[in-house]
Formats: sequence, structure tokens, C-alpha cells
Amino acid sequence: MDDFRGKLKEEPSLFTRMFSIIGCKNDYALSIQASFFHESEPKETLKDVYKYKSWDLTIYKNNIWFKVDESDLPSWIKELFPENSYSNVGFVSTEIVQKIYEYLNQEE
Repeated sequence: MDDFRGKLKEEPSLFTRMFSIIGCKNDYALSIQASFFHESEPKETLKDVYKYKSWDLTIYKNNIWFKVDESDLPSWIKELFPENSYSNVGFVSTEIVQKIYEYLNQEE
């Protein structure tokens, strides 16, 4: 499977760098961000995305945030999010983001 970092495409933003949403299977999509504004490590805007250790991650279903506890996501993904929260969480390791990207794009 491809490395998600190779899919990151910058889009215009007035206040910070933003990457386009990455579409996945089964109506899921990922917003994977890293900059001085996001909950990433390092917390700065780097040109080389391969230098980030963690990311600000939002999972969308049908183009909206959702309550993770009520979703059909597996428990290993749900455990990343605070109880009763919506589908955004910060400081997710590169390895876990890659694993989620692969899971949401796997063949059924």
C-alpha cells in the first residue's frame, strides 16, 4: 500500500498550510494535517512531510464528522479518540495514521 504522505497535496489557505482530504473506500475520508497550527510533532510547518512524527487526524464518513463511539470502526481505531468524542484527534503517530489509511482503503 502507498505511504499516505505521498498523497498529501497542499491547498490554498489564508492562515496555515492545509492538505486536501484523502478519499477512502466505503464513504470514509481522511484529513491529515501537520503545521505550527495543528496538533502534530514537531509543531511547526515543515516542507518535508516525512519529518513529522505525529499528525492531526480527522476521519470523515459521508463528508461529516461523526461520533466515533457510535461508528462501525474497529476498537483499535476507536481507542485513539476520547470517549464520546467526534472524529478528530491530535498527535497520532505516523505509523498509526498509515495503518488507518490502509485499513480504510483495504479490499473487502
